[in-house]
Amino acid sequence: MADLGITQVTYANGLKVNIKPTTFKDNEILVTVRFAGGLQTIAPGSSAPIFEASSAGVFEGGLGKLEAEEIKETLAGKIYGLSYNIGEDSATLAGGTTKDDLTTQMQVLMAFTTDTAFRADAFERLKAFVPNYYTQLQSSPNSVFSVKAPRVIRSGDDRFGIPTQDEFLKTTNDEVKAFTQTLLMKSPVEITFVGSITVEEALKQVDATFATLAPRKPLPVAPKGDVVKFPTTNLHQVFTHKGREDQNLSYIAFPTTDFFTSTQTARGLELLSEVMTLRLIEEIREKQGASYGSSASSIASNAFKGFGYIGASATVKPDQDEVFYTSVMAIVDDLKTKGVTEDELLRARKPVLDKYEVTLKTNGFWSGVLSGSSTDPRKLEAIRTRKAELEKVTAADLKKLAQTYLVKEKALRL
Repeated sequence: MADLGITQVTYANGLKVNIKPTTFKDNEILVTVRFAGGLQTIAPGSSAPIFEASSAGVFEGGLGKLEAEEIKETLAGKIYGLSYNIGEDSATLAGGTTKDDLTTQMQVLMAFTTDTAFRADAFERLKAFVPNYYTQLQSSPNSVFSVKAPRVIRSGDDRFGIPTQDEFLKTTNDEVKAFTQTLLMKSPVEITFVGSITVEEALKQVDATFATLAPRKPLPVAPKGDVVKFPTTNLHQVFTHKGREDQNLSYIAFPTTDFFTSTQTARGLELLSEVMTLRLIEEIREKQGASYGSSASSIASNAFKGFGYIGASATVKPDQDEVFYTSVMAIVDDLKTKGVTEDELLRARKPVLDKYEVTLKTNGFWSGVLSGSSTDPRKLEAIRTRKAELEKVTAADLKKLAQTYLVKEKALRL
């Protein structure tokens, strides 16, 4: 794909590979191993140890014949990485390395794909830190929000957010092992290389590692595993933190839609949230002096059809929560009736485009957007069209989007 500087290869065993050679950063190579499935293979309400598995990772449990400390000693002086993440439609193992240590990086990723040991003592050591971790989670509005909001925004779906301390401590190493091994050892694999690498070198590394895997079949989507919904009841909730009494986070979210149903709509909602941020800063921080920080953002799911939201938040004094809510609703009403000025649209769009031009020249951006693109070409098309779609959005479009999605009666208030 010459226009994007990408080569895609499919092996006989079904393995897919994305390769993008770049000169953005000297001697940096990012490698992501993607295992298709992710949260969609888990049924809501199944109490799967998603957060516990993400927290444990895979490195500390070691490999079949090597404990974590032995791996560190063996690879001392080598540059490699190993992060584990579970997303909406995939899990990933990823690392960053150099030309000299690429072979080591690939061997590490292959080893932890096929031979992760999940030693029980590593998980027990992690549990020892859990009480202190959960105490810290209660210490500020932002940390309590990070615990509660992801699940509340998704109608209580237990695949999101953080479980209770008791739930974490009751989770066994065997449960984490079974959950993670299903993803790593059974899911179809895709590998993405970005950075100081040639197509030939990337394929040479794959030939010696992941190309030797047996073919894998896609994991089935769990019952309702591909469904996430914004709440329609209990739309005003209050959570309490144990930090300073003068600290408060106020948050309002409006349901929107997913990313791929209409990428043009998604770009418009992105800019609408930028306009809301401009108005929040002007109204709440500059005029009222009531907030240390206020912003809005648009979230559009790539995997869960129909799910997305625009959220607005501010750090205000507890007695200013109602002022924040009233201010947001006044902004929303004005956007729906009077609309957006051309100047506002320009001020919202320019930073987004400027930032995009900068991120296009980073390995991290390409590593993120290319993962999954070999099986979902919409991801590549979204890269191609992003700038044009952002430039196409008009002030009239934003007014219409506000009228369609910023519905007071559907808003979630935290």
